[in-house]
Amino acid sequence: MRALQERWERGSPVIETLPASFGRPVAIHQRFIVCALSRGKINVLRKSDWHCVRTLAGHKGEVLDACVNASGCKLLTCSKDGTVRLWDMTKGSHTIVLNNFKLHINRVRFTANAILAAGNTGEAVLFDSTSAARLQVCQSLPLGRAWDANDNCLASMTDGPLVELWDPATCLLKQALLQGNSPMDVGFVHFDRDRIAVTGFCSPDIAIWDLKTYQVWRTINTGVSNALKKVALAGCWLACHAHGVLMVWDVESGTQLQEFRESSSVQSILMDSFGVLIVYHCQTEWRR
Repeated sequence: MRALQERWERGSPVIETLPASFGRPVAIHQRFIVCALSRGKINVLRKSDWHCVRTLAGHKGEVLDACVNASGCKLLTCSKDGTVRLWDMTKGSHTIVLNNFKLHINRVRFTANAILAAGNTGEAVLFDSTSAARLQVCQSLPLGRAWDANDNCLASMTDGPLVELWDPATCLLKQALLQGNSPMDVGFVHFDRDRIAVTGFCSPDIAIWDLKTYQVWRTINTGVSNALKKVALAGCWLACHAHGVLMVWDVESGTQLQEFRESSSVQSILMDSFGVLIVYHCQTEWRR
């Protein structure tokens, strides 16, 4: 970890370009990256040498989202074919297939002993990860623009200056975090462990909230003149993107480690404690 930080501070991270044939990255884990291919296939790449350790087949349409559990043994995916699949990463086969949804599913997350599947209509469905039994249908969650979930909490933005924290097991509101003081102020939310990063639509600031105390732990002023478009939080690292600029911060000290001028449009950012993965329209770069 120290060597990684020193490379960032010197402005000389290792940059690797992943071939387009690897697919579009949709999830990241400490050991591997999950990439979506055409016609619903999925490549699992080992990060140490980019070797494809598994190709998963089952979906009949493009994979929209994916999530790997903490141990790396389970993968959750959703696709344009209308199904959600739970995969056994050791065997390379799906163990559960969920379908017959009344809503268009485009996001999936693991929560404690359960699967959370949601669309952009504000409705989320919770399933038992072992029996596939439907546990709960949450119809009142404001999930339209930005939300994320971890093992015991789901965070969603509202139309006002609030981020609401929900208990995914009961769909009951746990806490509301006040972010800013103007309507439409809450931007992207992103979990890591017991912290959440929240950006504002019209603000260069990123608030890092402590989910144990429900207080702002640190505020990062990025200094950008344009609205922040993407944010990723992993351990002590924070990556954020505005128009043409990608920044990496050490949130423990509140210092900026690196800034890149991007000539291409960034589609998404995936991050872990070992580096940041930048997904462009035609290629992907791994910076560490």
